[in-house]
Amino acid sequence: MEIKQGGVVSRLLADVPIPRMFRAEQLFPRERIAPADIPAAVAGELSREPFRSKIRPGMSIAITAGSRGIANVISSPGPSRTL
Repeated sequence: MEIKQGGVVSRLLADVPIPRMFRAEQLFPRERIAPADIPAAVAGELSREPFRSKIRPGMSIAITAGSRGIANVISSPGPSRTL
């Protein structure tokens, strides 16, 4: 980021005390599940409570996920599967 001294923002803030600042970065762990392992991971999670007691044979369910960090996942769900 380029800081321009004497610009519009500098003039607007001329009489405003600005605290010292520093750049910080936060890194989050990035667990990776290989695409081939996704069905087993989903089945494992669905076999735990509270899902296990709510999902019955023959039921249809939808599973969604956030998009951040998801790559190489088929966009079309394809046919229904029994997990």
